[in-house]
Amino acid sequence: MNPNIRANQERSNVLLTIILNMIPSLLYSYSRLLLEVFIRKNMGRRYFSFASYGTMVLFLLFFPVGVLWVYPYFLWFPRRHFGASDMDYLQQLFEGWYYLFIVFTIAGFVRWLESLKKVIINLSESSVSSGESYILKYWVKWFGNSVTPRQVETIVEPSFCFLIGLVIYFFSRCVGETIMGASFFYSLSYFKKVIG
Repeated sequence: MNPNIRANQERSNVLLTIILNMIPSLLYSYSRLLLEVFIRKNMGRRYFSFASYGTMVLFLLFFPVGVLWVYPYFLWFPRRHFGASDMDYLQQLFEGWYYLFIVFTIAGFVRWLESLKKVIINLSESSVSSGESYILKYWVKWFGNSVTPRQVETIVEPSFCFLIGLVIYFFSRCVGETIMGASFFYSLSYFKKVIG
């Protein structure tokens, strides 16, 4: 039998395909949510989902607890020895995590209230609008050229957040890494929109 025919008639694992397509979309969506509550305002009512916001709040609340729960089962996780030093190490690792949780919760709640108050009378506006960028007001000129909204979404906003994450990294490692990773996926999600 011709091997090319068999390769074309191969069965696909539908569940695996769904899972592999869902993981990047979740990373993109929640990374954008984590940063957009701080760098955008006046989001559309259908763009800013309270369910996604609540899920992110729960993730930020329980992630350190989850790491403490699974910590003994991972041998690759850096540990000195059992006892109080493990707890001290994890406390240093997640130092500042709940500050991020509190600030995100407050900023997200403010954005949610903004999205509820925004009444759309002008039909050119959409209730799925990603909002107005705070950074766009300050980056009117960039290297002598006008900055397009696409450049702001793909380059300026993520690099601004990445630099903030880099500064925070020196004070709270886990929070800084989270913000830097979120800014990378934030940029990647908008590049994906441009390419795909």
